Amino acid sequence: MKSKNISEKILIDKIKKELQNHNYENVNENWLKTKKKLIGKRQIENDEFKNKLLKYEGNSKRIYSIAASIALILGLSYFIYQFFIKVEFIEYHTSKDIHQKYELPDGSVVWLNINSKISYPDKFFRNKRILHLEGEAFFNIRPIPGKTYRVLTPFTEIEVVGTEFNVKAYHDENIEVVTVKTGVVSVRRKKIEYLLHPGESSLLNKADSMFIKEENSDVNYEFWKTQKLEFRDTPLNVVIKTLESVFHKRIVIVSAGLDTIGLNATYVNLGLNEILDAIALTLDVEINQGIDSVIIAQPE
Repeated sequence: MKSKNISEKILIDKIKKELQNHNYENVNENWLKTKKKLIGKRQIENDEFKNKLLKYEGNSKRIYSIAASIALILGLSYFIYQFFIKVEFIEYHTSKDIHQKYELPDGSVVWLNINSKISYPDKFFRNKRILHLEGEAFFNIRPIPGKTYRVLTPFTEIEVVGTEFNVKAYHDENIEVVTVKTGVVSVRRKKIEYLLHPGESSLLNKADSMFIKEENSDVNYEFWKTQKLEFRDTPLNVVIKTLESVFHKRIVIVSAGLDTIGLNATYVNLGLNEILDAIALTLDVEINQGIDSVIIAQPE
């Protein structure tokens, strides 16, 4: 009887070990071989032990069946993905001289500023629409019930349903800004999330990781797209910062007292030189073009 108990224990431990190690492919085959061998030697005589064997046999078959089903599902999923819904990425980028308008597969529209790039899958999957951005872009997202839209930059994640908003995320600039024109936008940075409404912005300082929400104070954030600049009693030093940002040109005020002079003007479809000429006439200042910068000074 002792030898029978030892045989029973060895068999049970063996099956347990196979199941615990998830050796599902070997469980069924080894189990059938072992059972046949034991039955052939008439070593299975105890009804209680027979019940144990049947219990483990049932478990092994059930687990093996589940494992096989999972493998089949995964295999088919991979096959379907590879050969039927394999995703390719579409990429657009602009040079330093032009900005461009693109229509996305879902009917949404994106305006891409200079030196910028977007990429997105040629097929949006299920309820997710995802786009990657480097640089600056203005989005007009078509609302689709049940489908959100995510714009990913290197530092933030923006999620919307249907709205208009601008994202400025140049890799060589220290500040990343999201500004909402219509609708509601969720902007996340790690564990911090802000809901932005029309007229609000989020600002991320990449140098110190400060991430804040505030009222948008830049009425000209769309200039690169609309080609319209508006100034309402705006101090000249603020005007200069705006011009430097949109035209990527260094402008220096060298005469004391000019910084705080207010400017009231609207410029539409004008280049930097035309705007500077207009400012010179309006404020009675001199504009001198240098090699790498523009100099503004009091007339001599």
